[in-house]
Amino acid sequence: MTEDDEVEVAAPGVTMVALCTPSGTACAEAGLCSACDTPERRVDVAADAVLHNLHAPAEDRPVPDVWHDVTGNDAVQCQQCGKITVDPKE
Repeated sequence: MTEDDEVEVAAPGVTMVALCTPSGTACAEAGLCSACDTPERRVDVAADAVLHNLHAPAEDRPVPDVWHDVTGNDAVQCQQCGKITVDPKE
């Protein structure tokens, strides 16, 4: 757990993918760590993220089916296990 926000950090080597906006901003509600990532979970997370952002401006909506490596972005939690990942360079 991190001291400041009580979020559990995934084991070393675990990566994170997320859907991003057209400008490349990771969507916090659309992340999956490599330990939880499956094709079925990607479909579920993508559907939830699209619904969550349905009324957002187009530039703030996730681009469906285009997953990006966001390992180390502590604003993105895995939607399955709730963990974040750390930057492997740190």
